[in-house]
Amino acid sequence: MSRRTLLEHPCGGRSLVEDRFPSGRCSTVHILRLPLADGDGRPRFLVSCSAEGREEDYRQPDGPPVEVSRPLRLDWLDIGHGVPPPPGNG
Repeated sequence: MSRRTLLEHPCGGRSLVEDRFPSGRCSTVHILRLPLADGDGRPRFLVSCSAEGREEDYRQPDGPPVEVSRPLRLDWLDIGHGVPPPPGNG
C-alpha cells in the first residue's frame, strides 16, 4: 500500500500487520491511513492511527519485535474518489 497512491488517487487505506517477538509470540496491529488536504485542497499529507489487537498480546513484552509489520491484509477505502485499480489494470 503505497503512500504515493493514497495521495495521487485520494483514498484511504486499511491494513492488518503482525509483529513477532523473540519468544515466537505474535501480535496484530490494525492501521488506518487517510489523506489530508493542504490549504489549496490538494491531498498532501497522510494521517494514520493504529490499534493493537488483543490486549493480552502486549502484556509483559519479552523484548523488541524481531519482525515488525508483516502485512496480513491490505484494503483500499473509497472516500469519494473510488479506489485505485488492481496492479496491472491501471
